[in-house]
Amino acid sequence: MPSELLPEDVELVRYVTPEEQFDLKADCLEQEGFPPIREGGEISYIPGEDQMMAFAVANYVCVGRYPIDFAYTQPLTDAQWTRVYEHQVEVTVPCIRELGYEVADPPTLQTYLDTGPESRWNPVAEVEQQVTEDALSTGRWDSFEEFLDACPPSPPADELRGGG
Repeated sequence: MPSELLPEDVELVRYVTPEEQFDLKADCLEQEGFPPIREGGEISYIPGEDQMMAFAVANYVCVGRYPIDFAYTQPLTDAQWTRVYEHQVEVTVPCIRELGYEVADPPTLQTYLDTGPESRWNPVAEVEQQVTEDALSTGRWDSFEEFLDACPPSPPADELRGGG
C-alpha cells in the first residue's frame, strides 16, 4: 500500500498483550466500519472489492492504536521456556489426556531446552490431527481455537512475560 494513503499520526491507546489485541482490533475495525464475522472462536472480514484499500487503512490504524507490547515480541529466555515446559507438563498434557486424546510422554526439561524452538516438543501439535478428526466426525469442537481454550499450550502471555 502506498505510504501516502496511511495516516501520519495514529493515536496510541495502549500497548497490549497478544491475547488482548485479537478482540481490541476486532472492536476497533468494527468502529471503523468493518464488522467482523465471528465463527467458532475465529474472526474474519470480507470487505467489498471497493473497500479493500479502506480496510487496509483501518487495519493499520487499529494495530497502531493497540500495538503488541515490545516485551511480547522478544525471543523467550530459557527461564520462560522452562515455564512453558512446566505448563505443558502440568496443565496441557493432563488436559489433553483427560479429554481422551493420546499424547507422548514429555522429554526431560534439559532435552526440551536443548532443542531449537522450531522443533521443540509440542503436545498440542501431536494431537492436532486427532482433534480435527474428532471435530469433523463428532462435532465436539467448533474450531481448533476452542480446543486450545480448553487446553492452553502455554501460560497466558502476561504471566509468561511478566506483564508488559
